[in-house]
Amino acid sequence: MAPTGSSQKSSVTASGAPKRCAGPAKDAMAGHIAHLKDMGFCESQARKALAECVWDVNRAIDLLVARGAVALASPTLPKGSVKERSGSRDQTEVVSNKGIDADNSTTASGVSTPRCCQSFSSSSTLESGRGVEASGERDDKDRRDDKDRSKKSIRRVCRRVTSQDAQQLSAEPGDFVRVWPHSETELGWIYAEDPTDASRAGWLPSAILEHSEAGHEWLCVQKEMPAVHANQMGVEEGEILKVNLASRTPEGWAYAQKAEAGKASGWVPVCSLLWQDSQL
Repeated sequence: MAPTGSSQKSSVTASGAPKRCAGPAKDAMAGHIAHLKDMGFCESQARKALAECVWDVNRAIDLLVARGAVALASPTLPKGSVKERSGSRDQTEVVSNKGIDADNSTTASGVSTPRCCQSFSSSSTLESGRGVEASGERDDKDRRDDKDRSKKSIRRVCRRVTSQDAQQLSAEPGDFVRVWPHSETELGWIYAEDPTDASRAGWLPSAILEHSEAGHEWLCVQKEMPAVHANQMGVEEGEILKVNLASRTPEGWAYAQKAEAGKASGWVPVCSLLWQDSQL
């Protein structure tokens, strides 16, 4: 087929008659101008640059910055109130964020990005990052505090106590109770429950509890498992054992002792014991 001889400014219609290419629609033109105004350029400079660059927004940005025509809109001065100063900062951050789109320009040269917008963005991002970091630290601390408050341990009772009302818990020497250490009051009361029956719960004097041996914890057996070797100890569901925490092996064993004095001791499977997250 023979060449049509059409130029860059004309196209061939279905009937073969040349037709001049139409410029951008009015809506598109207004959108381009609004885009540059949002980035901080004044309307007259934006319109002039777009006309010279045949309404190519990226090329217009390059041209404006190369000319030094960074006519940023004057921000509203704060009137002294904290709320208004905060609003001014937010407005600056919005303007700078919109300017970030210019970094993706495919025709950008070494001076193609509005550096003034970038500086605002860097400052705002730094402040925002510090705020997020501080907030994250507070959240981590709150989570740690909540976790500490939720920790419970099993303690053995050494003296008899009788409840005086429904909010108190009765206990006999040798009984075991599960206590919340962080619930202890200045007057020496601590909240506790029966390790095998959580419905039995209430306050009792912390002075009637034995001191815990360092490196050891009283743990409840959650699964019956018989011994299969001489150095092992069979366990029954519901009994309380004193466990040496440092004795845990990678193979899943821990050294434990029966609660009764002079009773057996030996290695028990870790999976047979009810552990808390802080003990894992």
